[in-house]
Amino acid sequence: MTEDVRMLLNALAEVAGELLEKEGFFPPSGAVMTQDGEVNLLQPHDGEEGENPEDQIAVLEEAFREAAREGTIRACAFSVDVQVENPETEEQNEAILVSAEIREGEAFDIFLPYVVGDEEVEMLQPFAMQREAVVFIGSAETPHPN
Repeated sequence: MTEDVRMLLNALAEVAGELLEKEGFFPPSGAVMTQDGEVNLLQPHDGEEGENPEDQIAVLEEAFREAAREGTIRACAFSVDVQVENPETEEQNEAILVSAEIREGEAFDIFLPYVVGDEEVEMLQPFAMQREAVVFIGSAETPHPN
């Protein structure tokens, strides 16, 4: 995992964790790493619970693809609340999924399982897997400013 992915992961996990603590849920959010190394957060919604997460993710991915075509970003990620089977325990857990890509075409799904307690959110052991890129497709041939 690259430093850019770590920075995006940390930014999105922090936002999701804070909302889980305060509201008990978090809507999908996005983040991009600019060519200058700045993390910018994106919100494809007005914060209302019940909006369609798939539509929100589609909005984020389209914004990511546009920024990638323009050459203004070098990495991107979105976070969404999912149910996942923990590979270590084989139990179903809620998790913060951070789905990240870098301009070199590598893509990762990072799962941060959690349990909501009476007073706080307990984070469990995270795990990750590679996935197919959907944003930086063919970007290896595209010149990017450094």
